[in-house]
Amino acid sequence: MQTTIILIITILANALANVFIKLGTKTLPALEPANLIQNLGKIVTNGWIMLGALLFVTNFPLYNLILQRMKLSIAFPLITSSAFAVAVVVSVFVFHEGLKVPHYAGLGLLVIAVWLLAR
Repeated sequence: MQTTIILIITILANALANVFIKLGTKTLPALEPANLIQNLGKIVTNGWIMLGALLFVTNFPLYNLILQRMKLSIAFPLITSSAFAVAVVVSVFVFHEGLKVPHYAGLGLLVIAVWLLAR
């Protein structure tokens, strides 16, 4: 039970970290490789980006706990694919990103794959 809770928190932290960083990038000027260093101050002082980074940092020890309790061949695809699915669903509601039939099919296959991995 404890491993399941840690796994869920790890998945949510991973997905939400990406969502928060995306929220932060929406307030930045257009970034290009040439102006990335110039805009570094704006990036590291952006609250959303820092929250996303904090979630990634927090996620690191949780991921270590999961890897101590699960095989890498199961934990890594389970976490990344589940976080991907969560991020897609959140993106629909937060960023109003539309999904088409192939996206729904892909999410369905992802859910099946996660279910098979978790067995």
